[in-house]
Amino acid sequence: MDLRGRMFKQLEAEDRRDSEIKKARSDWVSIIVAVFALVISLKATYDASRSADIAAESLKVQEKAMEASQRPFIGVENPSIRSGKAVLQLRVYGNAPAKVVSISTSCEFTHFPPRAEDGGGDSGDFAEGNNEGEVLNPGSIRLVRCEPQDGASKVLSRGFTFKGEVRYRDTFGKQHRTS
Repeated sequence: MDLRGRMFKQLEAEDRRDSEIKKARSDWVSIIVAVFALVISLKATYDASRSADIAAESLKVQEKAMEASQRPFIGVENPSIRSGKAVLQLRVYGNAPAKVVSISTSCEFTHFPPRAEDGGGDSGDFAEGNNEGEVLNPGSIRLVRCEPQDGASKVLSRGFTFKGEVRYRDTFGKQHRTS
């Protein structure tokens, strides 16, 4: 082989080596860039997950605040005795209606010491019946009446106890009670 042929082969060998070195460097750079991109992608995924968790917690807090602001309250007012019956007014407070689940009442004479002849009574008389499922709007008033079993005339002469419970649901379906 002549000198020119050997030089040409040597240049080809050097070119191949340079090419392989460049390719190896390029491969390493590609690997480093891929790892870097993977790290950035994992970090972005983690941040997105945290943001979603924070948004979910924020939504729960807002939901509870909205439920609290829309919660109705049923209060008891103006106890009196009318026509031998104990009468109480139920008033709805708040910004939203209350749906009646149940109303239970009882009334009795109280003496100290208690007497055996003083009986108790109960009433389902709540504005024409128990009205389960009735919606009471804010500011509305309903009367609850109760008459002792042993007669109306005794109501005027002795102490009187009225016991009852109103169970109701708010707009969100959560049950509450007033005793």
